[in-house]
This record gives sequence, C-alpha cells and structure tokens, in this order.
Amino acid sequence: MPVYLRTLFSGTPVAAAKSMLTIHNLRFQGIYNIPTVKYWTGLPGFVFNIGALKQGYDDANMLKGGLAYADLITTVSETYAKEIQTGFYGENLDAHMRYHAGKLRGIVNGIDVEQWDSAMTPRTSSSARRRTRRRCRRRWASRWTRASSSSASSPV
Repeated sequence: MPVYLRTLFSGTPVAAAKSMLTIHNLRFQGIYNIPTVKYWTGLPGFVFNIGALKQGYDDANMLKGGLAYADLITTVSETYAKEIQTGFYGENLDAHMRYHAGKLRGIVNGIDVEQWDSAMTPRTSSSARRRTRRRCRRRWASRWTRASSSSASSPV
C-alpha cells in the first residue's frame, strides 16, 4: 500500500494519507521476478530500483518496497527492531533496515502496557468480567435456542 500511495495515487487526495507498515516476521517478504510483479501490480518501472523493490539481479521484493515507501515502520518489540538491523536476523534486508532506522519503531504488541494495564483499570475488575461473561452466555444461549427451534419446524 505505501508504494501505491506514493506512485499510482500521487496527485490524488488519498496520496496525503500516511502509511505504517508493521513487521511481524521479516522472513516472509513476497519475492517474485520483476516482470511478474510489474504485470500484476501495474506499478511504474522506476520503483524497481535497488533502493525500493529490486532485490538481486531480477527479483522484486514487495516487503522491501513497502519499507522504502512507508512513513513509519513498526515491529513487535524494541528488541526485534534492533535485531532485524543485524546480518543474523535481517533476512538479507539488514542494510535496508539500517538505512530506514529513522522511521523504525519497536512497540510491544501495539499497546502501551502501562496505559492499558487491565489490573489497574477499575472497569475490568473480575466481577465486571464475570457479569459480562454471563450476559454473553445468555445472549448466545437465547440465539441458539431460537435457531434450533426454527430449524426444527421448517422442512429441509
């Protein structure tokens, strides 16, 4: 998506949107030959350079392109953000990750654990959770009962 925002959608209102790409596992990158990617994506030829999608001699790396064009890159932790900038964990993108380190952030599962600590939130007390669970079970049971009775009376 970041590649499309900066190329095919440039000059349109949607081009002003910011993009964030989150890496969960750097190993899965979407590497295909350049002619195939050009055909299926409709992307302009200039994005298939070594700084964006091109990898090796004639391959296009979709993740690499996304990283190059994204406004912000996040990973599942600060540790992983540092690790993927090394040769050992970088899955052949370590130099690319170091180049884009200024927009790389590690976040713990996408939340601020201090702000969203359920143990410190009064509304999520154990009694409130039990009440919610009971209410959900009652709703589910009533829907199930209605569905069972209506299907039993209608012919198949």
